[in-house]
Amino acid sequence: IHHEMEQLTAFMEAAVPLLKVGGRAVVITFKRPEAAAVKSFLRDNEEPSATLASLVGPHRLRELYPLLQTSKPYAVQQACPALVPTAAEIAQNRRSRSSM
Repeated sequence: IHHEMEQLTAFMEAAVPLLKVGGRAVVITFKRPEAAAVKSFLRDNEEPSATLASLVGPHRLRELYPLLQTSKPYAVQQACPALVPTAAEIAQNRRSRSSM
């Protein structure tokens, strides 16, 4: 209705090029579809490790890492695992469960 997913993706596409090398951006989501959009953005814009690149053929590597088929001057990676509410937080605030 409000195009939130498209806006979230557009925001990430616009924000990442503004970061310095090694810079970090934090994206906070509250619902699964939002988290899925962030994960999809990460997958679409991550670079393969050197080890994987040496083990997989170039055609398969481009299938697994869509970024390699673009001319984007950046790659992204998830810096830490996603934070989820603890059992205590869920007990105190049942709505926090929706973000899992």
